[in-house]
Amino acid sequence: MINIKPGSKCALYGRVSTNKQDVENQQKSIEEFVNRYSCIITDEYLDEAVSAFKRKLTDRKNLIKLLNDIPTKKFDCILIFERSRVARNALEHSELRTFFKHANIPVIIVSTESYYDSGDSFTDLIKDATTKLEVAQTSDRTRSVHESLTKKGKLLGGIPPFGYRYNDKKYLVDPQESLMLQQVFDLYKKGLGFDSLAKKMPEKSYRGENWHDYHVKAIITNPIYTGKAAMHIRNKYSRASINDRKLWVTGESPNVPPLISQEDWEYCFQLYLMRREGVINPKENTTNFFFKNLIYCKACNTPLNTKDQRTTDKKTGKKYGARVYLCDCGMRVDAEDAHHYVLYYVVNKMIVDGVYGSSQQIHNEIIKGNQTDIEKIEKQIYLLKVNIQENEKKYLKIKTKIDGLLNQAQRIQDNIAIRKRELFEKGMKSDSVNDDQMVVQLNSRNYDLEKILSVFQHYLLETVQENEQINTLITERAEQVDFIKHVLSNFKLWDELFKHFMRIEDSESFNLRRLLSFFIERIEVENDPREENKVSFEIRAKVNLETERFVEIDFRAKPEDYPDFDDKDEQVS
Repeated sequence: MINIKPGSKCALYGRVSTNKQDVENQQKSIEEFVNRYSCIITDEYLDEAVSAFKRKLTDRKNLIKLLNDIPTKKFDCILIFERSRVARNALEHSELRTFFKHANIPVIIVSTESYYDSGDSFTDLIKDATTKLEVAQTSDRTRSVHESLTKKGKLLGGIPPFGYRYNDKKYLVDPQESLMLQQVFDLYKKGLGFDSLAKKMPEKSYRGENWHDYHVKAIITNPIYTGKAAMHIRNKYSRASINDRKLWVTGESPNVPPLISQEDWEYCFQLYLMRREGVINPKENTTNFFFKNLIYCKACNTPLNTKDQRTTDKKTGKKYGARVYLCDCGMRVDAEDAHHYVLYYVVNKMIVDGVYGSSQQIHNEIIKGNQTDIEKIEKQIYLLKVNIQENEKKYLKIKTKIDGLLNQAQRIQDNIAIRKRELFEKGMKSDSVNDDQMVVQLNSRNYDLEKILSVFQHYLLETVQENEQINTLITERAEQVDFIKHVLSNFKLWDELFKHFMRIEDSESFNLRRLLSFFIERIEVENDPREENKVSFEIRAKVNLETERFVEIDFRAKPEDYPDFDDKDEQVS
């Protein structure tokens, strides 16, 4: 029961979450309340269209103004329509109640005609949590509706992506932007990274501003360009991050004219995934060190460092030194010799001369190896899921124990309340009531229960956190499986690399690096014990048509044993 003296001065605080919720609806209910209790609204603080669920307290200007005005004694109490109009986070509710309590100003919820601070922190906490749950359920319903519309190809509004204009609930092709968009996809397929690609675009051509890497990424990773409506592509907490594709919601849309084919977009998106997973590094693909992160010192089992030790005589223009692969143990490999040797014997002999057969045959073997990896990862996922099931059983046991302890604590609190009421009815003062032996014993038992309850709650939290970590691992493993299935096993991607390499004009460092990332697991180098200052190479290939997946090939050769690989006529016979 609230207690408001007639004529009391009240401050009104109201807030709406969306444009559909009208502040006037809240004001009407509050006016009825004011008339009923004969009080006066002297000040109004309205934060319109600012959601407490999404915004911090400090982001609501009028709420902050209200808090700052409390010490001025301009009003006797504060009126709110419901608790969700103040905050939708239990911690924020607690902070506000503490503030109001210290300021000695009552806050009244008009919709329930009750105090915002009931005096029972446990009850208030439950109500705060319920408010947050209701908001989450409303959010879920709204999201479900939006997802359903998106699957049907409906557009939900907003700024149209680059390449389109918005008109009458449809996207129209912007002729100038669409040409640049096609250029972005073409350059990306040629191996440029986001940043280097952005630098190649004309100045001020991205809707009046210069291009940046995030503009390029937003284009390459957006399936809308294939003629779809789409949502949940980007992480809502970090717009720079792309969600797992399983979370995407898309639908063929007659309102979105496609600007690129599904096949070309898939190709570019898979290149993006390969770069993100480290299978392809744009910077490494353009390096002249073809074997960077592929060539290892066999003795140390570490990748060799790269160093360009070449210098040029300013007077004669003659070049000295060489590009080398180095190991901390002293191993030194001339990069030119390594490139000639490995590329000639592995690529020329095994691919060009048909030792491994056609592109399709090689890819079939890649798929076999990938299937072995998938089986291993899926076994890991199965074991992780077993751990989750065990933790869920443990969770239920702990939860049952906690529920039992809570029931005991509630009975004790009820007994304390009954005992105190009996003593008060007998005329006993407050200090004497608290010193009553029975009350002291009940409080002691309640304290012991709270300590035990705290321990079980800690165990419960640990179990939940462990399952969250396991679920994260499962998601990562599942993404690895999807990556192997849809990227590493994609024949179009492999065949494109293979054909680029086989075309003389395209056999550049970028395509060599991409080809090698598919074909070679690693190259191990060791000093040749038979000859001083010589090394032997052991190539661990990813595919082998005749024996097992990983083969060890130990070729030893001198420079005169292989042709000049820079001569393209020698490369492809």
